[in-house]
Amino acid sequence: MDPLELIDITKRYRTRAGRQVLALDHVSLAIPGGQIAVLLGSSGAGKTTLLRIACGSQRPTGGVVRVCSQTGNAISRGSVSALLPGFRFPYPRASLQENLPADDLHPEWAACLLQALDLEDRKDDPVYTLPQTLQNRLALACTLLAGSGVILLDESPVLDVSTIHLLFDWLPGWVHALDKAVIIAARQPSLVLSLADRLAVLRRGRLVFDSAPQVLEGAREQINVRIRVSGMLEAARSTWFQGLSTIVEGNDTLICGDIEDDAALFGLIMRVRGLGLSLLSLEQLNPGIEQRLQQLME
Repeated sequence: MDPLELIDITKRYRTRAGRQVLALDHVSLAIPGGQIAVLLGSSGAGKTTLLRIACGSQRPTGGVVRVCSQTGNAISRGSVSALLPGFRFPYPRASLQENLPADDLHPEWAACLLQALDLEDRKDDPVYTLPQTLQNRLALACTLLAGSGVILLDESPVLDVSTIHLLFDWLPGWVHALDKAVIIAARQPSLVLSLADRLAVLRRGRLVFDSAPQVLEGAREQINVRIRVSGMLEAARSTWFQGLSTIVEGNDTLICGDIEDDAALFGLIMRVRGLGLSLLSLEQLNPGIEQRLQQLME
């Protein structure tokens, strides 16, 4: 059974004006051990609310949270570790080292994490004297090393670009080796995409996508192209490009439209050359994986 299962989760809020707001609409998500799932969504999509429900700091209006086969009050304290807005250090006037959980089972991973986050040389410094960037990294280290099987990380404000970059070499190996189940909530796909074994997208409280990144990479059915050639295409030769639009712009001609695959694109280029036209530019306009994710989030 998966370490974390969110089953048909619904969350409703009541505003001060008495209006009900549906924050999460029957969301189901299961994260197996050894996997990093990136939860994407725009601001207000319900990402942080879902993480708060997963770690037990908020109750769902409906649905079931199951952690390591346990539900409700039976969920063991410490089975989920979460880094969410409002994180506070237990001992802010104590040293960095004194705030870190003791990981006696895997000290080598802990040592490598401190080195990766550039915290090794600051272990004896009081936490309150550290710059905010290092405090954020320490909060991240505390969450990761808490010994929990399920890790929940909210991108804002702790996971900045530099911190994510420092985690590239450490986090996937740690997750896969120790069979951790990790969710990273983010607004910007580009920031965390390279860490993802799995992508889930929330839009206005609904789960609209849940699969491996490779599904989006292979989702392209046709190639949308725009080819600019020098010269004007004779009307009689336009039949060579049936199904495509030909547009005259000054002394050039644009050939635009959808084609089946790369072989069809090669054939199209050969037809252009067969007409003695000079190829000025070729653009493939299909959105990449980041653009597809942005479209799902909107």
